[in-house]
Amino acid sequence: MNKFDIICLSFPAWDGNYVKSTVKLMSALAKSQRVVFVDYAYTWKDVLWGILGKNKYVPWKRVLGLQSRKRHVVLPQGSIQVLSLPPIVPINWTRSTLILKLLVKWNGWLIKKVLMRNLEKIDVYKPVVINALNPVYGNPLAGKLDERMLVYYCYDEIQAGNWMTKHGHAAEEEFLPKVDLVVTSAEKLRERKSAYHPNCFTVNNGVDLDMFMVHPDESTNSPNTGKPIIGYLGSVDHRLDVDLLDKLLKKFPHIDLHFVGRVTSMKVFKHFKQYPNVHFLGPQSPEKLASFLKTFEVGIIPFLKNDFTEGIYPMKINEYLAAGLPVVSTRFGDMNTFEDIANICDTPHAFLEALELCLDSGSTSIQKMERIHFAQENTWEKRAEEFLRILYKELGAKYGREEILREGVNI
Repeated sequence: MNKFDIICLSFPAWDGNYVKSTVKLMSALAKSQRVVFVDYAYTWKDVLWGILGKNKYVPWKRVLGLQSRKRHVVLPQGSIQVLSLPPIVPINWTRSTLILKLLVKWNGWLIKKVLMRNLEKIDVYKPVVINALNPVYGNPLAGKLDERMLVYYCYDEIQAGNWMTKHGHAAEEEFLPKVDLVVTSAEKLRERKSAYHPNCFTVNNGVDLDMFMVHPDESTNSPNTGKPIIGYLGSVDHRLDVDLLDKLLKKFPHIDLHFVGRVTSMKVFKHFKQYPNVHFLGPQSPEKLASFLKTFEVGIIPFLKNDFTEGIYPMKINEYLAAGLPVVSTRFGDMNTFEDIANICDTPHAFLEALELCLDSGSTSIQKMERIHFAQENTWEKRAEEFLRILYKELGAKYGREEILREGVNI
């Protein structure tokens, strides 16, 4: 398979303390293609927080140019180039349409200037630009990077999230007609985006199988009370069904509930802090997650069903399965794929019954291997192959197969 250049204009940052679908997908694509990952556009406020130590994941020295903005990151297979941008002016503070347009125009000009200078140095040729949920700056950059194709990678419902509600939806509606195709991470998202663009596809989230295969010699700082542990891997946020978890804790006072991940909702955190058998273990680096999973008896996904969660294909379900864990989840979206391998529950009563059965019966070796085998069919490598097949097909449709082959791209 011949290589072609991919530029990912990413909303999520490369660095961080949780697993990000964009980072995983681009890393998998980089095994066969040359990929430049354009990092999150940090603002001057972000840089200040990084300098003051309030956010250790802000690469502020690179952002300010005190270190090289280009990083060559060696992966288990292949490598990827990560490019940090200079600081931009924050925009979320303004409600003025005029001021917003001026700030986006300025920031977009700055991003383009830095991008073109660096892309020229590494001889990037007619790239496929993949915009990962970053329509705000996708708009001023559309058609400006000499791209052969512009792709919108949509892994969340932007208008239902709490991080970009102010400007994200309007920017997305403006951006969608400018792209060649849309790739979503869930079927519900594809259905929604199809109303704005005729060329939409779904590539579900995957799993880094090696990362989540539990090794018995690994240890954690998890509290050991001797009780069975029900575990949740992911952000503690507005997606969680608080009432359901209250019922769970009242029905199973003999268990410990461990939250492994960021706390982004203090309201939810304070609510569950009252329970002596609830433990918040905080965010963990991706390579440490398997050691926490090995302490779980059951992995749960207790999400509410709403406009935001309906568009989620949960990464954590394949992560639980890769560790051989039984899974109990609410039916917050299209979960049909997991019906035969996990407990997908329509009611709180069904959720609690399934959880009780998992705790009482445990898991056989055969069941664990079946779960791991299921996860093996959903790796990021397989997702990258799906993504590339879509790109090859659409490149051929846009330019003609013979022309693309002459340029060295195998379709």
